[in-house]
Amino acid sequence: MEIKFGLGLWLLYILLGVLTAFFGIMDHHPILKFKMPFGFRGAVAGLSMHLLLVLLAYNQVAALMTDFFTAKYGLLSPWWILIDGMILGILMEWAETKFAGEGNIPLK
Repeated sequence: MEIKFGLGLWLLYILLGVLTAFFGIMDHHPILKFKMPFGFRGAVAGLSMHLLLVLLAYNQVAALMTDFFTAKYGLLSPWWILIDGMILGILMEWAETKFAGEGNIPLK
């Protein structure tokens, strides 16, 4: 794995934490008027960041998927990382909501 790709992954996860923290102040959608629980916000953030990762670095992610335990279970496609991103986003959003609480953006 290249050092630049590893640094990019490190920064991606830092930015995912920042994105989920900013999503934490939105407990409802201001235009469509529906409640957004932490699981929905985290899944959307994780999915979008990992979709960007796969689209920009498909070959590197494919190499990562063959290196780890996913190859043992036949999960060789780089698109499986989207589910990992959703789970990670939900866990990050849950931790941020638990320790910092949900905000209330005044856009009602």
